[in-house]
Amino acid sequence: MWYEWSMTEFPPGIEVALRRVVALGDGVAPGSANVISGSRRTLLETLRGGTDPLTLEELADRAGLHVNTTRHHLEVLAAAGLVVRTVAAPSGRGRPKVLYTVSPSALAPFAELSEFLQRALEGGNEDAVAVEAARRWLASVPQAGLVEDADGAVAAVLDSLRAVGFDAKSDAVGDNVVVSQCPYASLISEHPMICTVHAELVSGVLARTGQDVTLDGFDVWVRPGVCRARLTRNDTTPALVAEPSATPNAHEESA
Repeated sequence: MWYEWSMTEFPPGIEVALRRVVALGDGVAPGSANVISGSRRTLLETLRGGTDPLTLEELADRAGLHVNTTRHHLEVLAAAGLVVRTVAAPSGRGRPKVLYTVSPSALAPFAELSEFLQRALEGGNEDAVAVEAARRWLASVPQAGLVEDADGAVAAVLDSLRAVGFDAKSDAVGDNVVVSQCPYASLISEHPMICTVHAELVSGVLARTGQDVTLDGFDVWVRPGVCRARLTRNDTTPALVAEPSATPNAHEESA
């Protein structure tokens, strides 16, 4: 059920802020349309989540990457204007340390989105804000329409999640969608409702397809950096369910 908002209650333009977060890094360097995908996004999120500048070694350790790999990715991010390098004041022998921070241009879209969400929450509760933000966002993702079958509905969800910045894949059955590389991770601690926005987005896309596929739940951080959308569809009923036999546990066996 969609909530009714007036233009004075819900700040206009939040869909633009959402798209700017998604577009962060797209086309910022020649031939680097996905400059913040994969490990680079991990490094950027690590810097964004910290309060102090980090050395190459510290950043590699926190991101779980090899130092040489980290150095290469940082060069790309710095060339794209997403990371800033500074030289620390000399202390003792040896070369001064090189420190890395996230650039203001990389932080700006997230700060803008955070401000929009905060302003929206002043005029309504979290559920209402999440539903309305998702409704507005639907206008900017691939237009899911009627599809022929449940697999088509799942494909529409994948397209929409990828359009808003995620890496999204479905399992072989097609009733679980695994979502990773979240560009909104740094917002979750302050605005956990952003996860509800994504759940509403998935639900809204499914409703457009005309198929009997619904969102059962959107599990956040089932593993570090990985979320899961659990779908219910009427064409995946098992032919039978094999139950394991009752076996004593290790304690009973040793008794």
